[in-house]
Amino acid sequence: MSSHNIPVVRINEVQRHYNADKLEVVEIFGFTVCVGKGQFRVGDRAVYVPPDYEVPVARPEFAFLVDKAKAKEFYRVRVVRMRGIISQGLLIPAPKTIDAPNPNSPGKTWIKHIIEGDNLIDHYGIRRYEPPIQNIGMSGDSVEAPNGYFPVYDVECGRRYNDVLQEGEEVIVTEKLHGCVKFNQSISMADGTMKQISQINVGDYVLGYKDDQNIPSKVLNRFNNGSAEQWLRIETTRDKAITCTPNHQFYAGKRGNNDFYSEASELVVGDTLYMTRIEEFQRVMPQTITAIDDVTNKTVSDRYDLETETHNYFAGDILVHNSNARFAWRDNAMHCGSRKLWKKEDDNSAWWRALEAHPEVRKFCEEHPDIAVYGELYGPIRSLKYGLREPHIAVFDLLHGNTWLSHDEAHKIGPNLPWVPFVMRAPFNMKLIEELAEQDSLVKTAPQGHIREGVVVKPIIERTHPAIGRVQLKIVSNRYLGKE
Repeated sequence: MSSHNIPVVRINEVQRHYNADKLEVVEIFGFTVCVGKGQFRVGDRAVYVPPDYEVPVARPEFAFLVDKAKAKEFYRVRVVRMRGIISQGLLIPAPKTIDAPNPNSPGKTWIKHIIEGDNLIDHYGIRRYEPPIQNIGMSGDSVEAPNGYFPVYDVECGRRYNDVLQEGEEVIVTEKLHGCVKFNQSISMADGTMKQISQINVGDYVLGYKDDQNIPSKVLNRFNNGSAEQWLRIETTRDKAITCTPNHQFYAGKRGNNDFYSEASELVVGDTLYMTRIEEFQRVMPQTITAIDDVTNKTVSDRYDLETETHNYFAGDILVHNSNARFAWRDNAMHCGSRKLWKKEDDNSAWWRALEAHPEVRKFCEEHPDIAVYGELYGPIRSLKYGLREPHIAVFDLLHGNTWLSHDEAHKIGPNLPWVPFVMRAPFNMKLIEELAEQDSLVKTAPQGHIREGVVVKPIIERTHPAIGRVQLKIVSNRYLGKE
């Protein structure tokens, strides 16, 4: 019997989709799911398949996914955006009865009447998605994902979604503990031209990458991050090169069906990056790193970065990204991961070194094997070093099964964890929070006057919003970003 759960749930509310006449929205366990109009009514029972489970398309219940499975036996359920609303999983009508193993007569079946809370994973032959094991040339190889649900962590821009939190709503504000390129680095524009990153403006369209193709991507913000303490020059075949800070992220290809990015500091000669070519503008082409040099003493430049609709862009024709950490105790073993990959235990891995510096995180995971710890690595691996010589962990969230714990619940169950600095608990006021983002860092090891990258804001009571899913927003400081 599987330990995973594909539950029978009851529909408590059906909401209209604000941008699609043929879709409606249902909330399950705090997740939003888009369904066909009229497919469900309040009081109906349904089967909920969370993201990162695979359903067999040979079964009639999932036959509508045959084309999307692309000749595979299973279709992986993922988080998708459907006409502007995030859909986090799949809902199908629940059967009234099923043929199930008879617990009193081994080898025989009986007719089981389905009730709310039943787990139908074995009935449907649904399985947990397991990403392939990949060696991607990072500091520490990647390994198989542990048993459990560990979603990739994202926080949306508060200035873009400033209507998600309501004035006066009680919120928690914590400190936000990002890589950049040189001011004269050439960026690929959507019209095929090249422009220096320092000359790009909000509203311009650069070349981005999404769904295996290059597309126009609107610039939402341009950041001037001031001077950097270290610069790396990465050269590739086809005489391409980019100069960037060590924590700037590069597209490293597919891992299963997911796009993956590697920080510059994790790359080695021989790794593969991806570039665009004018003569094949709609494609990305693999190329090999031929040299990585520290050019700090040869580089005097401000750092720039862009925030785009696709969360990526091409710098020097090379696809880059605009680091999180995850920790969990599963199957009597400690597991340690970055934002998208799980890391083999290795003294050279920044994630494992950070965990070694925080035995309280390991102790918590061992005592709470049903909870995953999400945090940020900070210190010498980033441009803001907070007076540290070794990477450290700042915890910002706890995931219990499929449910994010509220701030109060998380701090009650994990009072000894190394939490991100607490800034404020008060009614939401955008002007005040923007002012708080500009203050100095509260990290204890940070020298006086150390700038704050920004703040993260989330409501006291966990909730979701159709446009972004889980409600939490980041406000990045102008001191850090130099946003014009």
